[in-house]
Amino acid sequence: MWNIKLIKNNLIYFDTSALVKEFQVGISSSLILKISSTYRNDIQIISSIWTITDIISVMDKISQKINEKTGMFKLSNNDIKKLISTIVERIRTISNENTILKFVYLDHNIITDSRILTKDFHLSPTDALHMFTGYAYDCNYFVVHNKYFINQFPFKKYARMKIIDLTNENDRKLLVRELDL
Repeated sequence: MWNIKLIKNNLIYFDTSALVKEFQVGISSSLILKISSTYRNDIQIISSIWTITDIISVMDKISQKINEKTGMFKLSNNDIKKLISTIVERIRTISNENTILKFVYLDHNIITDSRILTKDFHLSPTDALHMFTGYAYDCNYFVVHNKYFINQFPFKKYARMKIIDLTNENDRKLLVRELDL
């Protein structure tokens, strides 16, 4: 199918909003860390290479916001350097079969077919690209932390993927239970 060998039982697509949770303290951060730090043979996390540009955009937005308690920027220069070095290290491991997180490449079909989601459901091009990439790679779960996206998209057509809304406690519990975390 696409340029990567995936033989795991539980394929989990991390949308940018889910992947960013690993670096932000919040209600779903511990779950994301738990999943991404597991080294089980039956779990594979997938995210589009496009996620990297999304993370840099999110990082830029957050770095310009002021923390009301401290009066400092929400992301310091050291935080930004750590985030970038983590991303760069993950990019280096794209071809390593032993890593839990695989950044998958985009191809003509994914880009073309994701445009249908933009046209038919008025998704942003980025959200459509992530949704279709998870679908194209036969992921079991699509993990997202974006209430607007969840409420905007009719997921029934993509029913082979369980949508895990990280803002929903029941969805988080379902994922923990089904992955036996």
